[in-house]
Amino acid sequence: PDDWVFMDWSTFDSNGPICAEQMVLCKAYDSISKCATLVGDAKTCLHAQKQRDYIREQINLRYWSEEKGAFIDDYKSGKSNVTRHANIFAILFDLTTEERKNSIVENVIYNKNITPITTPYFEFYELDAMCQIVP
Repeated sequence: PDDWVFMDWSTFDSNGPICAEQMVLCKAYDSISKCATLVGDAKTCLHAQKQRDYIREQINLRYWSEEKGAFIDDYKSGKSNVTRHANIFAILFDLTTEERKNSIVENVIYNKNITPITTPYFEFYELDAMCQIVP
């Protein structure tokens, strides 16, 4: 409680675990799995894959809002606040379905009402995601 984990200079709804942070954790487990494979550590690889798959499942179950057509910051508050960060990571890290990615493009990436990214640091991720969605 009351810990601050930096994601970007933006206002997040953060009464509980923030979606973007969970997505970074999921990506970290994916990277651990790949590294373990490279060094021949099957036990660590399997453990990391199980953790990655569980977190991915929970992200899609708890943070996806059908109403918003996007991932929300925090499922505990009930506010359903949408920021660009988690939705960008969903595209970059391949954390959801193609149908949901298309919804994110429409409802977040091209939506001027969603607070824009203000830092060069995170703008890189947004531009990378935009490159991935262009046919």
